[in-house]
Amino acid sequence: MDHTICPGSKILRSPKPASIDCPSCGYAVEIWSDEIRAVCPRCKKNVVREGIASCLDWCKKGKECVGETIYNKYMENRSVSVRQQLFQELETIAGSDKQQVDRAVAVLNFAEEITKKENGEWNIVVPAGILHNVGTFTSGASGNQDSGDVSSIQAVRKILLKVGMRMEDIEVICNVVAHYRAPACGEAASQNCKIIHDAVLLTDLPKNIEGKTPEERMKIIAAAFLTPTGAEMAKKSLL
Repeated sequence: MDHTICPGSKILRSPKPASIDCPSCGYAVEIWSDEIRAVCPRCKKNVVREGIASCLDWCKKGKECVGETIYNKYMENRSVSVRQQLFQELETIAGSDKQQVDRAVAVLNFAEEITKKENGEWNIVVPAGILHNVGTFTSGASGNQDSGDVSSIQAVRKILLKVGMRMEDIEVICNVVAHYRAPACGEAASQNCKIIHDAVLLTDLPKNIEGKTPEERMKIIAAAFLTPTGAEMAKKSLL
């Protein structure tokens, strides 16, 4: 592929610095064009640059054009902007149910840690982690509602469309949200599904191992987790 004729490829391959005023203290923070956030040297707060649309958001040959490393970095940075929008939507839907938002934060944190080592896709894992349980507190949903039922997936799809996710990503994210629970998410499941499965297990681990002997706890971990990183994180949490 001739990268010289693609303006989007040039921007990503040859990033340039830009100055962004810190919203907290006003200090001019340098953020490169291939990055979306930086830490303010003065107040130490995160400064996030509004994401600019890239050809990678729609071009099917994007990864081939810029290479896997640049592509993955762009998607990871893009997920930061998407994450803020999704949490805003989640907080609006949850209303006073702060516990559900806190749970989404916990699942997302675990999912991101696993993704760093398990070759997951940031543009799928981040939205799926935030919205994995949205069906339990959308309008008309009961506390025991399955995250994979039709109304729950419709709620997830509506939110993803609102924040401007790509249609092909939306379908993949909805599929992960529908199947991350066992037994649907088994050994043959996608890596993204396994990551969300393990992130949810890590979030619920204290409750699931309560009252168990050390031997029983290790058996639960060995049988339940689908990624080596998820299992290792669970073992460390027991130490």
